[in-house]
Amino acid sequence: MRRQFVPVYDFISTGITFVKNDNVIMTMKKIQFLLCILWSSLTGQGQISAEYNECAIELMNEHDYPAAIQYYDRILSLHPNDTATWFDRAMAKEFMGNLAGAIADYSAFARMDAGSPDGYFLRGLLFGKLHNYKAAIADFDKTVALEEKNADAYYNRGLARFALNDNKAALADFSEAIHRRPTHAGSYCKRAWIKCLMGDLKGALADGEAAVSLDTTQAEAYYNRGYYKAALKDFKGAIEDYMQALAMDAWEENRNLQTALFERQQPQYWEAMKHCLEGSKTNNSDAKVVFQTALLKDYLHDYSAALPDYRRTLELKPDNAVAWYKLAGVLEKLNNNKEALNAYNRSLVLDSTSVPALQARYQLHFRLKNYNNALQDVNRLILQNPWWPDYYLQRAAVLLAAGNKSEACITMSRYRELGGVHPEELKDNPCK
Repeated sequence: MRRQFVPVYDFISTGITFVKNDNVIMTMKKIQFLLCILWSSLTGQGQISAEYNECAIELMNEHDYPAAIQYYDRILSLHPNDTATWFDRAMAKEFMGNLAGAIADYSAFARMDAGSPDGYFLRGLLFGKLHNYKAAIADFDKTVALEEKNADAYYNRGLARFALNDNKAALADFSEAIHRRPTHAGSYCKRAWIKCLMGDLKGALADGEAAVSLDTTQAEAYYNRGYYKAALKDFKGAIEDYMQALAMDAWEENRNLQTALFERQQPQYWEAMKHCLEGSKTNNSDAKVVFQTALLKDYLHDYSAALPDYRRTLELKPDNAVAWYKLAGVLEKLNNNKEALNAYNRSLVLDSTSVPALQARYQLHFRLKNYNNALQDVNRLILQNPWWPDYYLQRAAVLLAAGNKSEACITMSRYRELGGVHPEELKDNPCK
């Protein structure tokens, strides 16, 4: 395959990233585009697609996916059976959030190169992101049929089967993934959870231990191992794992894992939480301990109890940007919006690029109808990542609420260009 850039797969988040080059001034990009067109027009047709491809590669590495797609379109107009270009354009569409378009291009690639597992595998990942798990499983079936040793295909098929509550088949897939690649912590982590659900707590703990030993950076592994320890009445060990996980996961707003654990209402889990909170009372002069206690109370939705612990944390360590952000969230939940805004401001002074803090402050400004401030925050988000469609949807919502219909519609056009597929999310969308 002709590709000269190499994607790096992260199979926990099923995403793909490129090494980021320095930003290029927009004027230079336009000049580059014109030079590519000019040079291609002066060469024979056999070299035109190669020149287009070089331009596309540069733009891909600069994260200018819409411009790269223009070049891929030109190549395909000259060589409609160029499988590598179908593959590359699919990846570009995926990076800019156009999953439906990416699936269509991966499908074209798979039809033309049916002996390659790559198209099936990447299309399967996208079907998984869209929660079309049966289609994902079908693609992973084709992947392992063509490439029996593909550990990642077994792992992702296990995820899809688990999502469909086929625990027995998912367990077999995670076991096969471990057999094919015994150093993949994610496979142990997922297999451990299934063993737990099936009542094999000792087996779950063994896999949980393996997951943590292979990768000490994943909060999920500590959460789950703590759960298994609590179920086996090792409360001291459970407390240590919960605290470690909370400290690692403090920035995150995604509470799917925590919610899933809490909703199970296991008596052992709640007993472990009680021990943890009681133990934290003995040390209120250690900023880390106080902060972890605040996080735990926050995750347990005991916001009134978390509030003084966050305040105490900031007395001990006033430069903790995450603590300011978490304090702001608790204040907002307690309807103290003015102080919440001040806390978000303090957090962003300490970490001006924090996406969770910018998102949270934007949402609060929007809810309070401070549209100018909300617009400033969403503009900062766009500046940090101009290829993420949802930011443009949020910007359009602010502009529409502020009465600027024309600018809102322009922003909605950009949202669609970047692959936004749910413009109906804007209530009574006037841009139809």
